[in-house]
Amino acid sequence: MKKVAIGQAGGPTAVINATLAGFVKEIERDHALLFIQNGYEGLAHGMYLDGDSEMLSRVHLHQDVPGACLGSGRFPLTDEHIENGVRLLQAQGVDVLVFIGGNGTMEALAKVEAEARRQNVSLQVLGLPKTVDNDLGGTDHAPGFGSSARYVAQATRDMSRDLASMQNFEKVRVLETMGRNAGWLSAASGLLQEYEEEGPHFIAIPERPIKKKSFLRM
Repeated sequence: MKKVAIGQAGGPTAVINATLAGFVKEIERDHALLFIQNGYEGLAHGMYLDGDSEMLSRVHLHQDVPGACLGSGRFPLTDEHIENGVRLLQAQGVDVLVFIGGNGTMEALAKVEAEARRQNVSLQVLGLPKTVDNDLGGTDHAPGFGSSARYVAQATRDMSRDLASMQNFEKVRVLETMGRNAGWLSAASGLLQEYEEEGPHFIAIPERPIKKKSFLRM
């Protein structure tokens, strides 16, 4: 039996708790669990919750609830924080560290893994993908992207119809999505377009260069 510490990091998606609950269901019978509060802040300062029956029940009850039931957030994780975090995990007898998150989370995990090697600590490090940006290498559709893509497509369709009704007042609307350096969410804005007159009439994605003059001629 291994001891597994689990945390959630970054901006929560509609399914980050579903990922947590699904992972826990798979391993809770065979391993001891320790939950990390408030993302990497909890890792740096040893903010742990024991994986007892009450805590496991709480995780399962949040399977279909948006948000991060362990607490998430963004934390400026320094080298000193990482060094201390690894020491605290070792003191707790943790064999495996798991974090659910996106691009920044995976980058931080790589630093934690390197620090564990430097301290000669046997620590397996796992990252479970969660990102609305869908920009993690080695993944196709990361959990969090699908629900966000649906939201963007619905919002674009509804705003397009609203704009069509207000043409004597407003001619153009520009919608900006998240996505970091990837255009998946922007591209998803056209998923529900049925007719040519419906928006979006132009989709700009970072993967494709755009010239201002060509755009304004549209």
